[in-house]
Amino acid sequence: MSALLMLPVAASAGHWVYQSDSTLRWHDDGRYLHLAVDKRGGVDVLGVTPAGLWGLTEGDTIVQADGRPVTDVAGLLTALRVHGETPLPLVVRHAGVELGMLLASEARTLVAMHQPAAPSAASPGPANAVPGHLVFQSDNSLRWSSEGRRLHLVTSKGKDGVDVVALEPESLWGLAKGDRILAIRGEPTHNVAELLGRLGASGDAPIPLTVRRGDTEQTIQLAAGAHELVAGAAPVSPPSPPPATKAH
Repeated sequence: MSALLMLPVAASAGHWVYQSDSTLRWHDDGRYLHLAVDKRGGVDVLGVTPAGLWGLTEGDTIVQADGRPVTDVAGLLTALRVHGETPLPLVVRHAGVELGMLLASEARTLVAMHQPAAPSAASPGPANAVPGHLVFQSDNSLRWSSEGRRLHLVTSKGKDGVDVVALEPESLWGLAKGDRILAIRGEPTHNVAELLGRLGASGDAPIPLTVRRGDTEQTIQLAAGAHELVAGAAPVSPPSPPPATKAH
């Protein structure tokens, strides 16, 4: 049994959050998709709006793509990326039954704007850097690398602010490892998403940051080059799944 659902290509770039090899949340113009690795194998479709988007159904578990087993979200996105412009053959498990289907070619919008990949936990440094490579995991964490430079930010645990966990080279854009970013242009910064949003809205000039460095608070100028973090498609945290609507 196979199914093919053809939908018009969206004109706007998708807003999405790619959290790791294991999770993808995507939202664009009222459409929503949430994928996560199934502990029993495959990738679960945890949320999809509208129902049947690209041929997918909430409760599906994708177990094969293009004739090969699917073990995680990254592998599914890779299969989608390399398959080409035609619908992607999938095998999905739904209610205990495995069925063949075709994922509509419009699903390539998931990988058309960006080609994200989670950094290696074993060696997240410059050896893995890809020019312009950006992984925005959630409101609370950002990993970025480009041409030997890298930056890892996380929302401070139990306190307002954003911690600079790692960066290369030393003092990239005026930051230092161990800094806690407390404010941007005097306005408190509570999490990574807020920091990126303000950075994206601040123009191209250097930006005054209030940071705690060691035991003291000080103001530094974040170099204009830091706008690379939000150049192009600035990632945003996923909205809550749209509420179900009753059929009339």
